[in-house]
Amino acid sequence: MVSPLDALLLGFSLASIPGTGQQSVKYEPATTQKSPGTLHFEQVRMNPDNDMRQHYLEGILNSIKLPEPLFAGIVYDPTGERVVEYCREKMMPLAELAARHGIDVTASIQGVERMANHGQYMIVTPDIVFGNRDQRKPKVFVGRQAFDGTYVHTDEDLRAHLATYEYQRAKDAVDGVKLEHDRLDGSLPRRFVNTVLASRALFQETKAIVIDRTYLVSPEFKTRIIEEFTERVIELVVWRDEDTRIKGIADETLASIKISFKDLVTEAQRLYDAEKEEKEKR
Repeated sequence: MVSPLDALLLGFSLASIPGTGQQSVKYEPATTQKSPGTLHFEQVRMNPDNDMRQHYLEGILNSIKLPEPLFAGIVYDPTGERVVEYCREKMMPLAELAARHGIDVTASIQGVERMANHGQYMIVTPDIVFGNRDQRKPKVFVGRQAFDGTYVHTDEDLRAHLATYEYQRAKDAVDGVKLEHDRLDGSLPRRFVNTVLASRALFQETKAIVIDRTYLVSPEFKTRIIEEFTERVIELVVWRDEDTRIKGIADETLASIKISFKDLVTEAQRLYDAEKEEKEKR
């Protein structure tokens, strides 16, 4: 089995392949405004009350000063029904227009239903890519896994994820992905498009957490982010073998999400050593 550190080394040696020269996405880190006396993650994790979790999520989102207000709101979705209903309401009227761009709206909604899994998902920001700019501003949906899983551990973990990863997903949905020689559209494999979008969002999250240290997240969350970013880089490299068009987009994306290899490896090693030391103390 390949360790996370080995995977990181492999991924970023592959990511050094030159791309088409696209500039990295300019990103202004969000600043946070913490309010005393508010709910905290551990309280809400222990209490499955839907209204309490909704109130908590609204407080977290309101505590983030984003570069631009691109979210139309945040919704706690314990059953998975609300994100499906939202996507159906937003996407079905656009079915004919989407079809002209090679997008099957019915299949897309079925994909959302599988993802929603009766509320057993973490966080998703649906990308509604048609309509005017305000119509494309998405809501963020939060499933039970955000509280019941092992991904998020603290308020700052959730705050960082919303301010970086989900914000970039919203920005790409609202403004589109600017490519130098091509565009993302329905003629491309959906899995490839998802890899490109996730890579761009994870780049912003990794940069803010590991490089800029804008957010003091938990060690577990930071380790998970480094691993996921590495996996997406490797996926992009694998996609390069598909055809000339996909290779061009993959190369351009790889060129735009470069992070200091040395900094990531150093942080991954530090987290590994800290975890090892903690286990030895037990």
